[in-house]
Amino acid sequence: MLNKYSQGGCTAEEFKQMQAEFNKTASFLSPLLEFLGRSGYTDRAPEPYHHLLTELSKSSPMCALLHPCDDLDQLIEDLHNVRPGDLTNHTNTLRRLHLHCPLLWQLVAELGCMKEEILPLVQQMYMVAKQAFISQKEGAQGTCAIPGEKNLQCFPHLPMKRPRGRFLLDTVRKPEGPADGCRKYSGHHSTLIPGLFTLFCGHGVCYGFSVMESSESVNIPFTILRTRFQTGPRVVIYDNACKLHSYALNRDPEFFKTTWFLVDRLHWRNHSGCNCGYNADLYPQFSGVNTQIAEQFNSRLKRLKYHLPYMSRDHFIRHIQLYLWYHSRNTVLQCASTLPPP
Repeated sequence: MLNKYSQGGCTAEEFKQMQAEFNKTASFLSPLLEFLGRSGYTDRAPEPYHHLLTELSKSSPMCALLHPCDDLDQLIEDLHNVRPGDLTNHTNTLRRLHLHCPLLWQLVAELGCMKEEILPLVQQMYMVAKQAFISQKEGAQGTCAIPGEKNLQCFPHLPMKRPRGRFLLDTVRKPEGPADGCRKYSGHHSTLIPGLFTLFCGHGVCYGFSVMESSESVNIPFTILRTRFQTGPRVVIYDNACKLHSYALNRDPEFFKTTWFLVDRLHWRNHSGCNCGYNADLYPQFSGVNTQIAEQFNSRLKRLKYHLPYMSRDHFIRHIQLYLWYHSRNTVLQCASTLPPP
């Protein structure tokens, strides 16, 4: 119902029913809805609040919009202590808000202040975001075979830290309906492997690869990250990051507690069902980051598709290793050439 109200087409009676429902289940929304109702907006949320309510109506985890950390803890406390009408005078607080939650920063910029009706909503949003890492402490049970462990993975400088483990949801297949919104469709060949899954650093150096024995799924990056990193990486940029984030939260939220999941710029336009917290373009700290490194390199790999399929497995792996090494070596040399002399 919140999505219907944010998009328009809500009747006055439906608005009252929504208020009554949220008074019971989500009271933190009540001050804002009461304010909008008093202002005469019973059919549709006005423009400054339209985007916020639309994003809140989506099924994405709240920790995609607000990433819990010590600095954000302090920021939420600072917002509570600053008088709502004076927030625009606190430039450092606004700068931090832009870094952590562009959605709220945009709302403040449009309104010219932080309305009193918004603050309870922000505080509750953050509590919900933190709850994702408090309520789930299942942990992995036993060991589990990992994709590509039969000499089909190569990560020279990322040795195995732990087995993937088996989680409760690994045995449950969740049906995906139209409401999921964001999909990734992968074609396949009747006799050839689906391809390679490559992992890059932000400079474009390839950490390694995994040969995909079946169609690409979020289990592949999840397995690589959990088995080869001591802790979850600071940022993961992936074309299907929204699904990977939910997959990780449902299995090992503690490991990925400090990880930001973002969708690369090329694929963001295909995402309609997840909230804007996955949009890398909204965060100023990522404005100069090339989010399409993997896609750009995959286009180069297509040059090899005419002869790789005819190689034996060992020759195939060696050929890919040499190709990736040569690419990464040139990238390192190029980076080194831009450094000032000692």
